[in-house]
Amino acid sequence: LGSNSITVAAVSFDRAVKFQFSSGDVEFDDLTLNGVVSSCIGTPPVDCNGIIAGTALIDDCGVCHQAYLYDFILHTVIFLDDTTGVIPSPTQIIVMPDDSSNPYWNSSCVDCAGVVNGLSIVDDCGICQSSLIYDYVTHVASPISDTSGYVFGPTEMLVLANSPMNPAWNSSCTDCNGIVNGTSLLDDCGVCQQAYIYNTITHAVNFIDDTTNLSLDGGEIVVLPNNSMSPYWNSSCSFTDCNGVLNGTALTDSCGICHQAYIYDVITHSVTFINDTINLNLLPTQILVLPNDPSNPYWNAQCRDCNGIVNGLAMVDDCGVCQSALIYNYITHVAIPVTDTNGIILDPTEMLVLPNSSMNPSWNSSCIIDCNGIVNGLAMVDDCGVCQPALVYNYVTHVALPIIDTSGYVFGPTEMLVLPNSPMNPIWNSSCVLGCTDVNATNYDPNATTDDGSCTYASACGNITGIFVDNIIHDRVVFNWDDMNSSTCQVDQVRIRYREVGTNSYSNKTMGAPVGSGCNTTNTSKLALNLTPSTQYEYDFKIWYCDGTVMNWHNNGTFTTAPECDNVINVTATPVNTTKTTFCWDTVSTYSFVRLQYRENVPGSSFSNIGGFGVFSPLTCKDKNGLTPGTQYRVMWRTWCSATGGPYRSPVWDGPVIWDQPTSIRLEGGTSINNLDVYPNPSRDIFNVTFTSEDVQNLEVRIINVIGEVVYSENLMQFVGEYTKQVDLATYTKGVYFLEITTDNGVINKKLILQ
Repeated sequence: LGSNSITVAAVSFDRAVKFQFSSGDVEFDDLTLNGVVSSCIGTPPVDCNGIIAGTALIDDCGVCHQAYLYDFILHTVIFLDDTTGVIPSPTQIIVMPDDSSNPYWNSSCVDCAGVVNGLSIVDDCGICQSSLIYDYVTHVASPISDTSGYVFGPTEMLVLANSPMNPAWNSSCTDCNGIVNGTSLLDDCGVCQQAYIYNTITHAVNFIDDTTNLSLDGGEIVVLPNNSMSPYWNSSCSFTDCNGVLNGTALTDSCGICHQAYIYDVITHSVTFINDTINLNLLPTQILVLPNDPSNPYWNAQCRDCNGIVNGLAMVDDCGVCQSALIYNYITHVAIPVTDTNGIILDPTEMLVLPNSSMNPSWNSSCIIDCNGIVNGLAMVDDCGVCQPALVYNYVTHVALPIIDTSGYVFGPTEMLVLPNSPMNPIWNSSCVLGCTDVNATNYDPNATTDDGSCTYASACGNITGIFVDNIIHDRVVFNWDDMNSSTCQVDQVRIRYREVGTNSYSNKTMGAPVGSGCNTTNTSKLALNLTPSTQYEYDFKIWYCDGTVMNWHNNGTFTTAPECDNVINVTATPVNTTKTTFCWDTVSTYSFVRLQYRENVPGSSFSNIGGFGVFSPLTCKDKNGLTPGTQYRVMWRTWCSATGGPYRSPVWDGPVIWDQPTSIRLEGGTSINNLDVYPNPSRDIFNVTFTSEDVQNLEVRIINVIGEVVYSENLMQFVGEYTKQVDLATYTKGVYFLEITTDNGVINKKLILQ
């Protein structure tokens, strides 16, 4: 062909290429030109989102979807143009557009059957209905999900899901009257019967298609087509009922008994049986009861068991209890009650146990069977072991006849019942000799045939009895036991050992040490001290008797000491006025009362109590009156965790808190308020507020809660002298409030506690 030189500007390639010229085609099959290796520079693809080399794809619905990052902790989505260089965090994953876990893919065109661009539709009954390929020659209809690629045969046609030609559309909820979700029903005569509204006053009938949004007036009721009250049901068909009446109303129940309908008078309670209801007119006091009406007591009455089951298996036992039959598994020993055997198939390891079977432990289990084997019989076993019957005694003829039970027995005018253990029965205990029958007893009677419980025994030296612990507090316990001394046993020594559970070494308490020092140990209790609070201890006893008998460690037990009684903390002393100070404190744990002691803060002065015996919980403040203005005092305190006092208390007296009793209470700037007092404090309702203003001044008296809301306020203009006020806070929330007395020169605060 010859050789030609061709120059193509700015183009390179790495595969066989073809250029077309006017003179023909020229192909280059090598990957080099003039000995130089060529490289391909082309235009990369653009995705449906317009991104070069992007990851977006178009789904079957024609929608463009991007890839995205999904955070499976936060459930957030970040859409991506492409995935180049994207590094998911530990809680992220990349979801590609057509990933099976992508909920967006094909989401806009999936039908109710889950088919993309499918033909299925949900009908009014809530059923997903398929379209059909119908062959109008063979009359065969085949479901089809979509028509993509389908080639219809010459006798085939497409029937859409909601087409009038589709018999399945709304078929599951359309009644015989053609109403979707309607109430009409076909009766046994093949007639479509409608429900209706019946007015019990006017006897008017109004037929209805359905009960949707139905509203009834007074005196109206809804009668469904097959209701026993409906005279239209089966009224148009000809048949002979079980009573031989043409189109009669009689029916055969499950017991095989033919029952007629009847008219029941609710006033006279009379029943009139009828053959049919044709031209029936009821009086106002009459109702029609059809044979199978639930209120008909005759229906299935002859074959219901005691559980009310037709042809059931249950039976009433001799105790009057209705007992069920059982299916018993003799491998697992599980018994399951069963009402009847219809449809029941027993497994290889199962068997049917009827109610009155000897294998049924429940039969007659709730009633008393006497010694003669009679259910609820009268016979009794006497002390000689003889089963004695009751007697019917004729007190004229003096004849006594045994009787098993009194069911159905009619006593004669001269007869009376004598129970087996009656003092009137000479046979009771007549065959036995009462006495002690134990050969080990001191009063054994070899002639006795029946033990009367009178045996006595020589006392044996044994273990300690009657052991218990009491008076347990944080650091002590009292052990108690019976006095083990008797005429035959004398106690030499008793020893108790105890220790914290989980430790090895014991502490001991011994009464009568050393052994052999004397036979006069009569102790029956012992106090143990220096125990650890909130700790479980274990203990046991050992006893030595003077005859040499030793009962080793026995009658072990445990107890737990009470928690330590914590002292109160953060005690404050706040002068209220020149002669009164309020003491307040915080609690650490539960306690009974706090005892406060104060004295002048000088050597040699004596302490006095504040609050008498103590200030009982839950009070956390106490006022002390009668103090001397200008005097310095100190206060000490201690808690008790027992309301009666005693040793259950905090370890030491804490304190002191030292305070100075003021000669006056004065605000900055020279304006003074004296003798400020609030009482009672704490209070359940009313607080009395008193103070003295020495100078003429403007005052504002307020009571506020802990969040600053004002619950009481009063302005005193140019006030001087004594102020007294009662403030009732009974309607406010229980808690802490503050009294504020404000002037232009300062504020006095006082805490109030509303309980």
